[in-house]
Amino acid sequence: MSNDSGIYPVLDKILVKPIVLPKKVGMIEMPDSILDTHMDAQMEGVLVAVGPDSWSDYSGPAAAVGDRVSFARYGGQRLWGVDGEQYRLLYDRDISAKLAEGVSFSELQVRKPMKQGAR
Repeated sequence: MSNDSGIYPVLDKILVKPIVLPKKVGMIEMPDSILDTHMDAQMEGVLVAVGPDSWSDYSGPAAAVGDRVSFARYGGQRLWGVDGEQYRLLYDRDISAKLAEGVSFSELQVRKPMKQGAR
């Protein structure tokens, strides 16, 4: 993955490109309240770049450039790159998980009905 943002993390900072939910799905425009509910406490993004001291306090890198990761919704600094895209500049320790394919905190999904008698 190339870093077209023009933002180059230093020290123990990392650069993540957030994956945000589309405002419009098909012909339906989602209200902000629905989007907020589905992006509650965690967000996901793609790790774009790492500073030279990232994960130096640990036994190895928690994630590599190109990995999908989760981070706190309001964590880090929001920046706009020269490519017109939004990024988050975070500390390396702000990554809460590396996400495998199919794992998502933010996809709109239809909930399954509860079984009769279940609480």
